[in-house]
This record gives sequence, structure tokens and C-alpha cells, in this order.
Amino acid sequence: MTNERVLVGGTRIDDFGYRTDWGAYDRPSTAAVVAVADATETEQSELPVFNDAIDGDALDTLLTNTDASVDITFEYADVTVHLSSTGTLAIKTD
Repeated sequence: MTNERVLVGGTRIDDFGYRTDWGAYDRPSTAAVVAVADATETEQSELPVFNDAIDGDALDTLLTNTDASVDITFEYADVTVHLSSTGTLAIKTD
């Protein structure tokens, strides 16, 4: 995981309370759901449908099929989710 200090939606990535690396999962979208459940202490089955927030297949393609640096930030289950093609996954719960 990198130690970057990038502004994301006006918030420094370091200010996101929950950080991990999505590389341990086959798909960044899967890692996002698992991380949101963990960060919010919510069962995955109780979370809203992920694809209602963002297209999971498109997200996975953008983050895994590029040589460029890609950062994506979106709202899901009342939290802010940030993913990067470098493997960073960060959750801001407040």
C-alpha cells in the first residue's frame, strides 16, 4: 500500500479512516463490498446492492486493465469509497 497524500473530493486520502489493499481479491468491486462491510460493522448481505451505486464490472475493468494511474471515488452505503489502480482501497465513514 502506498503512503500517498492525494486529495480525494476535497479530503486527503490519509483522512480516510479505513485503508487496505484490494489486491488480495480477484475483483476490486468485491474488495470494496468486503471493506465497507468491515468498516461499518455490517453484514455484507445487509448492504445495498453494489451495482445500484456503481457498475462493478466497469469499475473492475478501469482499475485492472490499465497502465495509467486511475483513482475512483464514489458513495456506497452512506460511506465514501476510494479505489486506485495502485491497489489502494480507502473508506471514509463520517
